[in-house]
Amino acid sequence: MISRLDAVRGVVDVKHLAESLLPAITELAAEKKWRVQAAILDFMPLLARQLGRRVFEDNLSTICVQALEDNVAAIRARAAANLSQLAAVLGPEWAVGSVVPRLDAQVKKGSYLLRLTGLRALALLGRALPEE
Repeated sequence: MISRLDAVRGVVDVKHLAESLLPAITELAAEKKWRVQAAILDFMPLLARQLGRRVFEDNLSTICVQALEDNVAAIRARAAANLSQLAAVLGPEWAVGSVVPRLDAQVKKGSYLLRLTGLRALALLGRALPEE
């Protein structure tokens, strides 16, 4: 359903789509199987594009940032790469205002794995943002 969101959005408005889709996405993002979590993360840029910045920020952005602290390295790496794609969709203002402060806090955490993931995410995000 998520991969065919373009076709569905032409028939159903964003509000109804968000009401029906967001609970399932939130539940799947909390799934114990890391491959399911990875698949949900892969769909985040599409969801951001289709649902819009406000709906994404209110409901899904936390999932993307929390994935940076996952126990599975593949999820952390995918979440870091995902942020640069989301910045391309939601704009550099979103990245600088919403994500960079969270990443700044993450690079100060006690675990070196979390610090490393935060630095990796900042590096990837920096490449995706325009020079200013």
